[in-house]
Amino acid sequence: MKFAALILSGVHIWVPGKDFAYFYGMNKASFSLALCLLLAVFVLQSNKCSKKENSQQTASADMDRVRDSIMKADSVATAAAIAAAKEDSIIKADSAVAATMPQNRPHPPALPVAPHYKEGRAALEKFLADNTRYPEQAKKNNITGFVVVGFMVKEDGSLTDFRILKSLGYGCDEEAMRVAKLMPAWNPGKQNGKVVPMEMNVSVKFGVK
Repeated sequence: MKFAALILSGVHIWVPGKDFAYFYGMNKASFSLALCLLLAVFVLQSNKCSKKENSQQTASADMDRVRDSIMKADSVATAAAIAAAKEDSIIKADSAVAATMPQNRPHPPALPVAPHYKEGRAALEKFLADNTRYPEQAKKNNITGFVVVGFMVKEDGSLTDFRILKSLGYGCDEEAMRVAKLMPAWNPGKQNGKVVPMEMNVSVKFGVK
């Protein structure tokens, strides 16, 4: 405050339309001191501005470094995620391929092979038709249809245990049983590659083609 009063008391303020301000009431020593003080204030103020600007630049540089670090971290995380996704895809692909490849596991049991007439199905039907006689009682009563005869095919192909599974009556059941027992030996059935006894059946026709 004393310095400001000293300057104001010794300086004539410049007024438009007049000469430039001039100093009065102050000797040269006072003027020099005042000028030095003004310069000192100016230098201090300039240093403060420079420090503030340097601080701002330093803060900006720190922010840039933080942003770069974050971007690098994001890049690393993204690369790691992509690598993990690729590895997961490779594992899934390998699993899919492995699933399609044959495994060292036991084969399932083979399906059974049914017994069959040695000369084939058509020959069997011809044999039954050629040897079947239409009973008179069935003719008189217009009885037509099928009698189903079941039997067992043994390991050697011989036939046994004949029985009527579907009856027609009027002498047809007895005739069907008789014809079925005339059949020669069949080829036996197999299970897991071994010959085993199996049940079979045939249909004997009466009055139908």
